[in-house]
Amino acid sequence: MTFAMPEMLLLIPIAFCVAWLRRRRGLLALPVPSLRSAFIENKTLISSFPDLLPPLALCLIALAAALPMRRTSESSDPTQGIDIMLVLDRSSSMRAEDMATAEGGRVSRMSAAIAAATGFVQSRRDDRVGLVVFARFPVTRSPLTVDGRLLREILGDIEPVGPGSIEDRTSIGDAIALACARLKETRAGGKAIVLASDGRNNAGRVSPDDAIALAKSLGIRIYAIGIGSPDTRSGSALDFLASTPTLDEDSLHRITETTGGRYFRAGDVRSLESAHKEINAIEKSPDGRTNLAEYAGLAPVFSSAALGVLAAWIALHAFFVRRLP
Repeated sequence: MTFAMPEMLLLIPIAFCVAWLRRRRGLLALPVPSLRSAFIENKTLISSFPDLLPPLALCLIALAAALPMRRTSESSDPTQGIDIMLVLDRSSSMRAEDMATAEGGRVSRMSAAIAAATGFVQSRRDDRVGLVVFARFPVTRSPLTVDGRLLREILGDIEPVGPGSIEDRTSIGDAIALACARLKETRAGGKAIVLASDGRNNAGRVSPDDAIALAKSLGIRIYAIGIGSPDTRSGSALDFLASTPTLDEDSLHRITETTGGRYFRAGDVRSLESAHKEINAIEKSPDGRTNLAEYAGLAPVFSSAALGVLAAWIALHAFFVRRLP
């Protein structure tokens, strides 16, 4: 516990000194008619106990006046860190199970992308990370936050759209523009977008070139990860989703080069995880960042306690002390 005005704590010894002097001089009895007789007679512990309550109340008031605070949390200054928006494709082609694992199995592109993004979020504990998902329409699933646990839960709930549905398109330009809007007003020391997609822009109102220009004007670096194995024949019933190569690597290269980012090709789980690790290493937060602490004020607690002590003092004199022989 800390105090915003510790000088007010000097009232505590003063209160007890005054109480002690008044007691020695026989002046501690306050102008309550029944109290004087209780002091004149042989003072017992019970009869003198109420006299300790006023100085105790003064001590509690002094503690409240010192503005006590308790630290509730601590985080790094967001203006010195890096704000990162993850932009994740969830078109139906992300259902393709062509991402080889280290164990020799295969998982879907979406599962691999979510697992890699989850690890990335976990490694950015001192930075704010947000999430935009897109198919035909981009949606902000999480604004910028330092709550990595919540963001990982949101990532775990993402599903690709159904094949042939009205939403089964890829609007990369709109998704980048939405991520830029989320980063536009932040005061972070750095801003970046991590785009993961397996397709090409074929929908939306904002072209990739316009989105690139917007990101560059805001000083936002874009890292792009092209997802999907060149060998798409896995024997899965979902092979048809990956049988036609649709990844527009030229556009992704242009996006990253223009904004100062980097393009990564991820054909399996290992390379996808490596891409996120490299981005994590490139976008490194500065050392020696200022820590910001959040405090909860405790003054109301001590003020309430002081009122309770005074109420007890009044009640003892009104209903107990005056009845002492």
